[in-house]
Amino acid sequence: MEKIAILPGGFKPPHAGHYNMAKWLANNTDADTIVVKIGSGVRDGITREISLKLWNLYRTSDPDDTSISILPSESPSPVRDVYDFIEQEAPEGSTVYLGMGEKDIDDQRFKNIGKFADPKNIKFETVLVPPQAGGVSGTEMRSFIKNNDKKSFQKYLPDHLTSDQEEEAWDIVTSINEDLYDPNDHYRDFAKTNDPNPKKLISPSYKYHRAGVYGRMYEQQGGKTLRVYDFDDTLAITRGANIKVKHEDGTIDTLDPAEFAVYQEQPGDKFDFTEFDSVIKEATPIQHIVDMLKKDVNDASVDKVTILTARLLAYPVKRYLREELGLDVYVVAVGSSDPLDKATWIEDHILKGYNDIMFIDDSEPNRKAVNKLKDIHSDIKLDVFHPHELNEEMYGMMTKREKARHKRKLKKIKKDLKRLDKKNRYYEVPKSWRGSLTRKYKRKRRKKRRKRRKMNENATASIKGQFIPLEVMDTPELQVQGMMGRDKLEGGMVFPYDGIDKRTFHTQNCKIPLDIIFIADNEVTKIFHDCPPCQEKQCPKYSGRADNVLELPGGYCEENNINVGDQIGLNTYNLPKPLSEQKEYRPFKDKLIQRYVKACNCKVLDKFGNCPRDFFPYWLNCTIDGGTPKVGDTFIYPINNHKVKVHKVQMGFDAPVAVTDVESTNCGVGPISEADPKKGTGKKPKGSGRRLYTDENPKDTVKVKFSTRQDIVDTLNKKSFKSKPHKRQSQIINLIHQRVRAALSRTKDPQKKKSLKSAFEYIKKRKEASKKKTQRMKKENVFTKGWWKDTLNEILLKEGGAAGHMAHPFNLPDVNSGSDLKDIFNKSAESLQNNPGSVKIDGVNSSIRLVDLDGEKQFVMDRGSKKELDIKGITKDDLLDRFGDGHGMVKIGGEVLDMFNNALPSIKNDLEKLGVYDDPNILFNMEYVSGKTNVQDYGSNFIAIHGLNKIESKEVEGKRGPLIKRVSSEVSYDKSALQSLLDNLAPTAKEQGFEVYGSVPTEMSKKPNFSSALSQNYTIVSNEGEKTQTLDQWLNELNNIPEEDFIFMNVDNSKKKVGAVSKLVYTTLLKGDNIDELFESEEDKQKAIEGFTTYLATEKLGDEVLKVLNSPMGSVDNHEGVVIRDKNIANVPFKITGKFILGGMASDF
Repeated sequence: MEKIAILPGGFKPPHAGHYNMAKWLANNTDADTIVVKIGSGVRDGITREISLKLWNLYRTSDPDDTSISILPSESPSPVRDVYDFIEQEAPEGSTVYLGMGEKDIDDQRFKNIGKFADPKNIKFETVLVPPQAGGVSGTEMRSFIKNNDKKSFQKYLPDHLTSDQEEEAWDIVTSINEDLYDPNDHYRDFAKTNDPNPKKLISPSYKYHRAGVYGRMYEQQGGKTLRVYDFDDTLAITRGANIKVKHEDGTIDTLDPAEFAVYQEQPGDKFDFTEFDSVIKEATPIQHIVDMLKKDVNDASVDKVTILTARLLAYPVKRYLREELGLDVYVVAVGSSDPLDKATWIEDHILKGYNDIMFIDDSEPNRKAVNKLKDIHSDIKLDVFHPHELNEEMYGMMTKREKARHKRKLKKIKKDLKRLDKKNRYYEVPKSWRGSLTRKYKRKRRKKRRKRRKMNENATASIKGQFIPLEVMDTPELQVQGMMGRDKLEGGMVFPYDGIDKRTFHTQNCKIPLDIIFIADNEVTKIFHDCPPCQEKQCPKYSGRADNVLELPGGYCEENNINVGDQIGLNTYNLPKPLSEQKEYRPFKDKLIQRYVKACNCKVLDKFGNCPRDFFPYWLNCTIDGGTPKVGDTFIYPINNHKVKVHKVQMGFDAPVAVTDVESTNCGVGPISEADPKKGTGKKPKGSGRRLYTDENPKDTVKVKFSTRQDIVDTLNKKSFKSKPHKRQSQIINLIHQRVRAALSRTKDPQKKKSLKSAFEYIKKRKEASKKKTQRMKKENVFTKGWWKDTLNEILLKEGGAAGHMAHPFNLPDVNSGSDLKDIFNKSAESLQNNPGSVKIDGVNSSIRLVDLDGEKQFVMDRGSKKELDIKGITKDDLLDRFGDGHGMVKIGGEVLDMFNNALPSIKNDLEKLGVYDDPNILFNMEYVSGKTNVQDYGSNFIAIHGLNKIESKEVEGKRGPLIKRVSSEVSYDKSALQSLLDNLAPTAKEQGFEVYGSVPTEMSKKPNFSSALSQNYTIVSNEGEKTQTLDQWLNELNNIPEEDFIFMNVDNSKKKVGAVSKLVYTTLLKGDNIDELFESEEDKQKAIEGFTTYLATEKLGDEVLKVLNSPMGSVDNHEGVVIRDKNIANVPFKITGKFILGGMASDF
């Protein structure tokens, strides 16, 4: 198993002490590699890039063999670096040593790393590195630079540096205005050398660095066959990994890999490959090249296969190949855009004896540089290809045996040619020469291409009765090309993808404006109108979530009234021609005529359950469950697994997809059978004894009574009703509502009228509740993200630990805008006047429950996770295993469990009254406070029991489908029984030095002064100037709270993904930073302003509420906040925290 030592830090700048720490780890641990992680923060102008250059200078100039690998970090925090490395980068089953100095060894922030290592079976160990020679503080080193004290600076550099190298180090740190990586360094010095003994110039550890962090792979000597592949835009199309070019005049351009491949380097250009150093998060493999690579890797006749990339580090490529493609391939990162670097690397291998070489690269300068080697080394076989030139016709379809046979055939042809006339005459090809494997394969490939063109030539989109012919961009190559370079688009162009995800488009090098439509599950989710063509190097990006993206000529959507929410049918297969257009139409010869069906997606059915006119994107030649299809049948469409309904059955010769059988479904309204009565008739099935038939399948019928309120309650509590899906339940509730209303209007009997009126009021409320749930389920699609969000909000927005995290006002399902936010604060103030809230204690949640273990009752802890110990219940003996040595919960859990288990005999009666004694799923939701446990210092020890929650397992929708999650919800209880429990628990608690409280009530002294907070001015700074408005005005402009959205923010010279509604965005804009410098896209800027306004209102309006609340524990303004439980406002409790929303945690928890 691999062994890695990691040394994280800022290293601004690195000095001899730092470098010697890395060498100490190499010499005093059994680690295969020492990984130095350099933080992204900037200190007095010393950037991560400067630190990288210095580390590389120290390492590459060191004559000792040290396996040190330098990795840049996107985080300014060394603590986060270690957690991220363990969780995201370290291989499973590996050993990881964390090197730490004396001042950091007791840092509590590193104590929980073991919990992240355990799931990956990683052995984690902290190693104390003793003080090293050359140690000095970073502050002192930076002061030497500031004061131009070169002598002192160079005194603390590693001893092995020569005087020239010390001068180079000084040049690096004194060129602070240069913040881009300069490839003209030792990487290139080595890559350009022709020294026949490169071992003198580079240590094995440096080669190891080139090949990435994992897998020490050394080059083999004396091989003959070499296959070399570029990575970006050759093996995979990567996104989010751009190259920055800083020109001599100081301007900076950003190029994606495809642009970089054709970029002509200008004098003075310097390149920054920093984005390439991060993990590859989004890439589409170019499949035919990947297939070639796999064949080469598995071909014993190929001596060496190498990925040769211009990236600075090989590790991201190595990891992508291993995890996404399942390939363990040697990767070399030349760290340079200079074509000579790749050419020199290949020439080195020619000198080592490789004489059969293939090089594949999308960059023309790289191919030209390698091609020139043919002039120097004419005796070798060197093939150079662009990836688009290659397919399996040219390479890889012959086995070794076939190649040998082919070689014999060529030899025979050569012999025969000598016997023929030497004049320029044409001869019939002899039969013995005909029919090579390649020609047969080409014929087969051409046939496939013709078939594919036929499949796509009649592809269409159907929307609002219009059919739009489509071009289908269904390969990575076609998707990259798109509309670039074209001045005309007939119809539309569709880009199909596997699954719904974020897709990003641009109009670079396009010649006409385009409408870009993002489609998910046949529904338009976003439209960008009239996107102009862009000829610049940096072009606007258009993003949305989709499984299909449709491009139409600019202005088409507005002209044809196409909007977000419209349904679009996409058919990328041939549509059958009408019978009248079929050349071989023979109406009297049925054996030549096939049956095929027209169908529509179940989602677009009208209110009568029929397909809309002219909306039939599904065509199939099939049977359904073994039978002949009929109008009204519903089935699973095999191409995309959509549920569809048959609209029409036609006869003809052709259908795009021919299958022997498809699976029937229910289209969301239950199975359809010929035996069913016609929908909407309300007729009872023959022989049915049911009292009322609700016009659907007899098997789906529910007996209903509605004469009294109790009749309806009993009907809706029946198992036959509760087992139905929500849509069916809604139908039954609506029917009962109609019947009761009709009966109420007809009856004259006062007693019956009174009874029916009560029944009508009840069913009216049930109907309103059902309607709200239907709206949440979003157009009858139960498992949409919106539905899950609302459903989980009702379940999960609770209070800490196993009880979940409690909601802020902006987290509530019905709070979506600035006016909603003001409204919720006004309602909260009214509620707190009449119904006391409870003080939100700033403690640690320590939820416990009572279980049977080994035949005895005892209290156990439960943190609400799916871990085995939580499900079983964490006993005092389990605490160390569950939380790990040094975790604060070990002490807390022991004290809480001792307190309750010792008091168990005296509180048994109270537990029985509360329903806790015999229900192991009931939790005591409580806070533990020992003086200053988190931020607030209470000056005493106590526990506060908020109430009871029930924890249970429920199925929720995850990213990859349904999953089981443990969720908790508050339950009602006998408050007098809880008070009795508190009284009986108090003596035991006092023995341990604790007080016991229940929910601490609040009392409002006066109404909050919201107008004061709303009238305060706040400013957003941009390149256009300052925009100053009152909080009220900012809230009036807030139409959408981007609660779950993420945006990209420029932090310490790097992009950071942050929540739009987050403390970082809020505090940064509040202190006056320029929004145009923080965010690049207009969409991100808008979301940042929306998030800023949301946080601002939550803090300032919350402060006004807390100022006027008192409690037995003093002013609520001195606590975390107030908890409000009011069903008239929200179905879940929520908290108002004011300024505490900005508080940070400073504890072991």
